[in-house]
Amino acid sequence: MILPWFASVMLAAAVAGGDPCPHHVIRTVAARAEAALAIQCAGSIRVEYGGIEWRPKGDECPAFVIVTPGHDTYELRPGSQTYVIAKNTFAIRAFRFRCVHRYFLFFAIGVSCEADGAENVGAVTHYEMRPCAELPQPDRVGSRP
Repeated sequence: MILPWFASVMLAAAVAGGDPCPHHVIRTVAARAEAALAIQCAGSIRVEYGGIEWRPKGDECPAFVIVTPGHDTYELRPGSQTYVIAKNTFAIRAFRFRCVHRYFLFFAIGVSCEADGAENVGAVTHYEMRPCAELPQPDRVGSRP
């Protein structure tokens, strides 16, 4: 986490002609849920994770739902006199579902969409913005008495 931040600070310092401030600001990305490979299947499901709730439309049963929690990203804004540091990471979760058919002897008596597991498939980072005045200042040659 520190290496990308340090690299961006060094690159910004090199490009800006010695200005160690990277001029980064935070941009908030909203939470979202995306479903894929839905099939018709009775039953109601609900996915809740990271402050977001998702329900399918009608009688759909998705193969999986990927939930990305709300998070921050950063972007360059010249003159902002700020930099960002990584504060927390949040997991991106994939919830799996399956359509289950129920039988009595040879007769179909029901069908339902059921959870089939969940796993982390990635991570997003939450950043904190700070003023460049807090950056450690490099020693200047000849500035010592």
